[in-house]
Amino acid sequence: MSDSLVLLALVALVLFWTVGAYNRLVRLRSQALQAFGALAVHLRRVISLAQSSATAASRQALAPGEVPGTAAAGLDASAKQCLASLQAAKARPLDAETIAALAAARGVLAQAWQRLADAPEDLAGASLPESLRGEWEQSGQQVAGAVEEFNQAVRRYNEAVGQFPALVLAWLFGFRAARPL
Repeated sequence: MSDSLVLLALVALVLFWTVGAYNRLVRLRSQALQAFGALAVHLRRVISLAQSSATAASRQALAPGEVPGTAAAGLDASAKQCLASLQAAKARPLDAETIAALAAARGVLAQAWQRLADAPEDLAGASLPESLRGEWEQSGQQVAGAVEEFNQAVRRYNEAVGQFPALVLAWLFGFRAARPL
């Protein structure tokens, strides 16, 4: 009788541990997904700012019959690319490939913005007004903070997925390591 009691206690212990470990994995994944949601809001603002800045810069640079400036067109194209990458990442925010594509698109957007910001002044003035430059800087700081929160949540999630014996549960239930941004 005492052997069956010990076996029952052992089974109960394993069962409770399994439920607890599974709940921890779900909670950490949920935190990473929530952090990505906050990041997506800030990225949408940056993309919107880039698109409106590109439009304003191309209108300013236009004289009758003139084509939009290359820097403004590049910023608009990179904003569209970043938006497409963001939408793909929203569907699968912990997928390494979609996050890598979003990271690359963010880099291209930042370079395009810098190219437009560094464009020489013409008779109409600077290619970007100071107010837009300040708004870009502020939005960039918000995105950087949201990226850091997302990356920390991903690190905690990845640590949990990689720890033994939770590693076995992660494998069984399809929890995969994520990629930080």
